[in-house]
Amino acid sequence: LKLERVFSRLKRLLAADLDGRGVTLSTSVEPAALEVDADPELLDQALINLIRNAIEALRDTAEGKIALVASRDFDGRATIQVIDNGPGIPPDQREKVFVPFFTTKRQGSGIGLTLARQIMTVHGGMIVLSETAGGGTTVTLKF
Repeated sequence: LKLERVFSRLKRLLAADLDGRGVTLSTSVEPAALEVDADPELLDQALINLIRNAIEALRDTAEGKIALVASRDFDGRATIQVIDNGPGIPPDQREKVFVPFFTTKRQGSGIGLTLARQIMTVHGGMIVLSETAGGGTTVTLKF
């Protein structure tokens, strides 16, 4: 599954959501031919959930930005990161957000990150939340 294609499709699918909130989505795939062995629909579902979470997190942020970055980690494993410049998730809540029906949003079901984690588990991968340098949240999918 070529990640450049996945990212292009997601940009098209989410264009209205992003434009409606004034959020910029940038993408980067390095190396350009990077691929993952994943179910396209499940990967799309996980990334759509993560991007929508980021859009929601940016609701009170002027010049909200989301970066979708695919690369290889030090072990050569493919990773996809969803990086935002929002308020971030407090460290004490980073594990709780994976609990079904726990949500920090005004309106939310609390299943998006749970579903994303399950999708990564099915693919033999993992999902990690961390703080973005300068503020915000980085969600990393490791394949």
